Amino acid sequence: MALGPSAYGITTRRVFGSDSDGPQPHAILVEFPRKVTIEKISICLNISLDESYTPSLLQIKAGTSISDLQEVRQVTLDKPDGWVDINLYEPGQDEEAPVPLFAYVLQVVIIANHMAGKDTHVRGMRILGPQPIPVYADEHSPFPFVDNRFRLYQRIR
Repeated sequence: MALGPSAYGITTRRVFGSDSDGPQPHAILVEFPRKVTIEKISICLNISLDESYTPSLLQIKAGTSISDLQEVRQVTLDKPDGWVDINLYEPGQDEEAPVPLFAYVLQVVIIANHMAGKDTHVRGMRILGPQPIPVYADEHSPFPFVDNRFRLYQRIR
């Protein structure tokens, strides 16, 4: 987190990455106001600029509160450069489609860094949910309205 310039006595904050120092493991905790569907996490890392500050072993935990977090994935990264996608789908039962993760709290734990580094640099992180499925009108409809602005005029009153 970086503090921006002070204008009129108000300090602005911009979150664009994460630096941490101190004992490992480092953790990034995200709490949502309601239960959300999480499909994947994208983390921006740069081995050429950060070298020993770049994470090499990540653990993803999720749950309904901080006290009941459970491990969802453990990922080993080998020289990451750019956005790294981590899929959080849980495998379905008996050849069913994979199930997305539902959680109130998400934690990314950085267990180890490249070259046994002690501090950590994460340049960015995105938490992505499933893309909305477009809702189409009945296939026999003469006017297939697909946008909400057009749906207002779908039926004659």
